[in-house]
Amino acid sequence: MHTSMFHFTHLTQAEEANPYLTLHRFCMLMPLCEVRQIMHNWLMESLSAEDTIYEEAAERSQLLLMYNQLLSLIDAVYKISCSPNSYTT
Repeated sequence: MHTSMFHFTHLTQAEEANPYLTLHRFCMLMPLCEVRQIMHNWLMESLSAEDTIYEEAAERSQLLLMYNQLLSLIDAVYKISCSPNSYTT
């Protein structure tokens, strides 16, 4: 059976068993202000670049929706990772 790029995981076996390990590692390696800056830069580059798939209003709308949802997800990850009982080894 061929595995598509959308049907695999980047998680290790330990992370599969405890996904909080992944959240914690991400938050320790990437400060929230840095993640927000990178996300902002990606959005600005995507919206300002010429000859991209984001030239039509519908594509730009989808990009903004994804951007806002990723920001919410990232904020939730940091909130979960920083809560006292979330990280267990």
